Amino acid sequence: PALKTRVKLQQHTKHPLAMFAQILVSALAFNAPALKTRTAAKSSVRMAVEDELGVLPPLGFWDPLGLSEDESRFERRRAVEIKHGRICMAAVVGYLVPEVYKFDYILVPNGDPIFGGGSLEGGLSTKDIPPGVSAFSYVPPLGWLQILFFIIAPLEISIWPASDYTCDYGTGYFGADLSSDPEVLTEKLNKELQNGRAAMLGIMGMIFQEGITGLHTGEQTSLLLSGKYNIPFGQHA
Repeated sequence: PALKTRVKLQQHTKHPLAMFAQILVSALAFNAPALKTRTAAKSSVRMAVEDELGVLPPLGFWDPLGLSEDESRFERRRAVEIKHGRICMAAVVGYLVPEVYKFDYILVPNGDPIFGGGSLEGGLSTKDIPPGVSAFSYVPPLGWLQILFFIIAPLEISIWPASDYTCDYGTGYFGADLSSDPEVLTEKLNKELQNGRAAMLGIMGMIFQEGITGLHTGEQTSLLLSGKYNIPFGQHA
């Protein structure tokens, strides 16, 4: 028996690839049930997610990072996606509207002891604030505190609380209740998701474009239409 054992060991030593293959096959055979279980679990989660809102052509189910595989966190991530989409849709409107129209009123009176007045005679008016990212520098510090405490905080704490993953705040679709028509409701919810996704990409694109070129969207558009602007390099013709 000892001689036979030594012969077998010598044979395995002469053929290390065969020995490695045998170990690998044994390991895979041992782990096969666990691999099958994990694969089946992932497939079932994917099938469940594919039935959710937002799985639309042309991409269909698209999750390259595998974020939907954690079923316990999917509800929160979907709520975050909807909320960020809503914020970005409002941001796109707020970014573009001042390009064509501004309300004319005084934001900060001249010499105001609390908000620092305005550097312009007569105070700081909405007409004096440029569109785009440059507008941020015109908001005084206490103005940011007002936005934080009187707009963001109430929205996050009570009106649209971050802990509410339903994203249903009782407003309906422009006041209309669509719950009685599931087909129309699904269509509108899908449109909200798609528009929110487009707005998230759109607002980031406009901000980065302005940061690179130094021109806000209105200036870029007018120069582009006149043929005097080279967008990739941000150069005037």
